[in-house]
Amino acid sequence: MQINSYDKRCNQPSFEKFIKITGPNHKINHFRTKLNSQTDKFLTLKINKKEHKTILYLFSGKDADKYIDLAIKYQPYNVRNNVKKYMAKNPISMKVEKALSKLKTNYFSKKK
Repeated sequence: MQINSYDKRCNQPSFEKFIKITGPNHKINHFRTKLNSQTDKFLTLKINKKEHKTILYLFSGKDADKYIDLAIKYQPYNVRNNVKKYMAKNPISMKVEKALSKLKTNYFSKKK
């Protein structure tokens, strides 16, 4: 009988980012598809305010875990519509054009 063991340490610090990106709906969708093709380390939350104003929240690491815990603890609809109220810290705010330029420089795949 052969027994294999796999010992890999999981103590690598996960990067944490909490980012708020604003812009038109079509540009947010374009950014979101490009981000998902590069990395899958983000939890994304898209909120449509109006036709020309959409907000995209990006969560990673412990911030993503905290958002999921808050959505389970409180009503998910309330947490979704009041993200800044429920999260302990303020997000990094940027426009979608700036986010697209930072995507080209691998800003979203770097550690904090």
